[in-house]
This record gives sequence, C-alpha cells and structure tokens, in this order.
Amino acid sequence: MIVKNYTFVNEDVHVDLERETLVISYALFLKYQLKVGMDISDETMHLIQKDRLFEHLYQSAKTYLKRQHTVSEVYTHLEKQSSDQVVITQVIQSLKDKHYVNDEDFIKRYIQSHKHYGPKKIVFALKNKGVTTKEIETQLKDVDFQQRLKDVIASCIQKNKQLSHAKKRQKCYVYTRQLGYEQSDIQTHLERITTSTDNEADALKKLWTKKQSKLNGQAFDKCQQWIRIAMQQGFRYEDAKKLCQEIDDV
Repeated sequence: MIVKNYTFVNEDVHVDLERETLVISYALFLKYQLKVGMDISDETMHLIQKDRLFEHLYQSAKTYLKRQHTVSEVYTHLEKQSSDQVVITQVIQSLKDKHYVNDEDFIKRYIQSHKHYGPKKIVFALKNKGVTTKEIETQLKDVDFQQRLKDVIASCIQKNKQLSHAKKRQKCYVYTRQLGYEQSDIQTHLERITTSTDNEADALKKLWTKKQSKLNGQAFDKCQQWIRIAMQQGFRYEDAKKLCQEIDDV
C-alpha cells in the first residue's frame, strides 16, 4: 500500500493510502518513518496494527486504573476489548514495569482499608479479584486479627448498649461471624465481656423510658406490650414485669 499523503490532526497522523486512511499516533508515524510514496508491506502493516492495538489497550487500562485494581481485573477489562492475548500480555507487563498495577500493593491497601474485616472475608474478597491464596496469606501474616476482633466486638457492644447482655452477645457474635472471624476466637472474646446487675438494670430502665410513651390501651395491655418488647431485646420476663408497676391506668 502506497502512502499518498498525510496530515496532522491533534495528536494523531492521518495517513492516506490507496484505498483507506490510516489513523496512527505521532509516535508510530516516527517509529515506522512513514513518508509520501512509501510502499507499506503487509508485514509492516500488521506490525502497525499490533502497535495501534497496544496503544489503545494501554490507554484504556490506564483510565481503568484511576481506581486501583488487581492484575486479573485489568486483564478481564482488556479481554472485553480484544481477543489478542499476546498484546494484552504485553500491555499488562508494561503496566507492571511502570508500577501502574501491583497485586502486592493492592492486597496491602485492601487489608488496611478494611480494618474491621476478619481473615476469611479478606481472603474471599481478594480471591474474587483474582489474587492467589499464597499472595494473600503472605500479606496476612503480620496482621493482628485478635486485636481487630477485640476492637470490632467493643464497637458492637457499645453500639448495642441498649440491649440486654445476652442479646448484645448474640448480636455481636452474628456480626463478627459475617465479617469473617473464626468462631472459636469470637466466643473467647465474648466470654471475657462481663456485665453487672446494675448495668443490666440500667439498660432495661433506659429501654423503658424510650418505649413507655408508645404503649397503647389499658394498663394490662400496656404491660403485655412492654414485656414483649423487653424480652425481644433479651431481658428477663421477671425484670421487665417489675416496671409494669409504673404504668398508670387510663
């Protein structure tokens, strides 16, 4: 194919051939030293098209990496645009060489930004992003999950302080299991949390203060409603019933 003419349009070069116009970057124009009258062989044209694809996928990947992703995620992103595995592999390697993508760094950042997650949830999430178990476990070695679990439970207990001790433990057990902590570790930490009769009574009294204005009907009906509410929060029937004495008949 003979080069008939070429023009510069923004950052591209439009090369007029015999039956088509080839749009390439200025870098490729210089690389292949194109000029008017030059006969571009099929082999050279094939190389130019490969380089054009590389440039396109590389820019697409850089845009995609404005948010951090794993190598596997970038690979999947590029496969949606091209089936050329050779070029995709070249793009990935170039991105690695220039530190645009780094799975080790991604894992560290993920662990740091998800401080409430337990080991199981972290492994599950990262494996779904294409990171190998070995790579994940290497980064998890230095993470103090016992301290993380302790902090998560403390936060959960504080958040649910209006509940009975038993209900708090139950709720926080379910919550921490969902976050991917080991069952035995959760039970160990929860067993260390003690409560006093005064604390339990205080929590029940606060719940009573909050709910009594919403009770309806005669004194007996209000009492039954209150006991049901209190027991749903984990308090004992006998303790809840004592507060029924404060209900006035309508």
